[in-house]
Amino acid sequence: MAGSTRAVVKLVLVAVVCFIVFVVGLIYIISPVDVIPDAVPVAGWIDDLIACLPTVLSLFTGLASIIAAVMKIIGKFRKKNAESI
Repeated sequence: MAGSTRAVVKLVLVAVVCFIVFVVGLIYIISPVDVIPDAVPVAGWIDDLIACLPTVLSLFTGLASIIAAVMKIIGKFRKKNAESI
């Protein structure tokens, strides 16, 4: 049981870190302060696109981690209820 609890805790921690990366990336994309200003025609947009990739990936990774954690918890409860019957 302790191993599955640790796995759930790790999945939740991954989700929290992914959420933080997502929020920071979103703030960077929305904010007017950039590494390369948007006034530079192509290069200014490319740095925003480069920031979008980890932002979107962290969103999907965090969601997958939350789903995996919930599935582990549901599986644990099903197993516990099946043993009590």
